Amino acid sequence: MNDTIRKSQEAHWSGKFSEHGAAPAGVGSESAVHKELRYSRLCRVFAGSDDFSLLDVGAGVGDFYRYLRERHTALRFDYTGSEITAGYTTLAAERFPEARFLHRDILSEPLDEKYDFVVLSGIFHQPFDTDIVAWETYMHDLLRRSFSMARIGIAFNALSSYAEFQRQGNYHPKLSSLLDFVVSDLSRFFQVDHSIPLFEETIFVFRPEYIGKNFVEPEFQKYLGTGK
Repeated sequence: MNDTIRKSQEAHWSGKFSEHGAAPAGVGSESAVHKELRYSRLCRVFAGSDDFSLLDVGAGVGDFYRYLRERHTALRFDYTGSEITAGYTTLAAERFPEARFLHRDILSEPLDEKYDFVVLSGIFHQPFDTDIVAWETYMHDLLRRSFSMARIGIAFNALSSYAEFQRQGNYHPKLSSLLDFVVSDLSRFFQVDHSIPLFEETIFVFRPEYIGKNFVEPEFQKYLGTGK
């Protein structure tokens, strides 16, 4: 199933890239303003950290790396971009030769890599002709794999089920169901940001051990346990 979805996604985005190149439309975004608003929210996952490693799943043409380099100049970060569309990866590596961009599918390859944070931006928005049940399974599998690679936590966005309108071909998971999955399969330590004009939410999920390090008072320990 994953292979079928990957091929469908890669074919679609390769076509967009051929048509639009590095422009926002080439990666399915309406404008640079939209993208940068998403990036600003995703960056909240590493608030308070100034030296960390980061995996960007679905890195596209490297725009999140560019955003970090230009808008967060004080940060020290070790960036890796992972992308299933070959054309995106090639262009990203040409634009930013100092960064690491890999053409791969993290669900299909055995990986033992660890990063402090993993981010996934815009990759769950458009299943196109993929069955919704299959797409939801794919989303859950990718989130599980991403969380398994994160030492601290992950950040991802999804289109809101509270949107005033929904375009055909887009996926708006029910927020309560999505959070049920997060708690049952990832961690009960999460945050939801639904406070931007776009019809989407950003969700942050943290490892219990990270939360434990930030709440060391004895009064809190009975709530933490060993976690997942």
